[in-house]
Amino acid sequence: MTIQYPSWSLAQEAAQLAVRQQLAADQAARLNSPFEADPAIPTLLEPSPAPGCEHLRHLLIGSPAGVQEAIARLHLLDYVERHHWTPLIQITPRGVHITPAQGQVLSYLVQQRPIR
Repeated sequence: MTIQYPSWSLAQEAAQLAVRQQLAADQAARLNSPFEADPAIPTLLEPSPAPGCEHLRHLLIGSPAGVQEAIARLHLLDYVERHHWTPLIQITPRGVHITPAQGQVLSYLVQQRPIR
């Protein structure tokens, strides 16, 4: 004979509902934040640098053709191999959020290039 405890199943359902509501509230808060990354954009994980080294992040933002041309030019200068770049990532209307580590700075350059 199996004994069922209705209060236990009600407690489980209430707990599950509370968890679902909290997850929905958290998701709504993230979606309303101008600084939250779009879930459709992959997270770029940055491994720890080798001992005695630091990371220098390079961002190329422009048309696909412009970004590919800049990557090709950096390759021709023997600065970086093409395969070290990520595949092109579509920027959503919500933009990009950059999270630097403590003490990091940013230098920004806008360069014009003729459209071919």
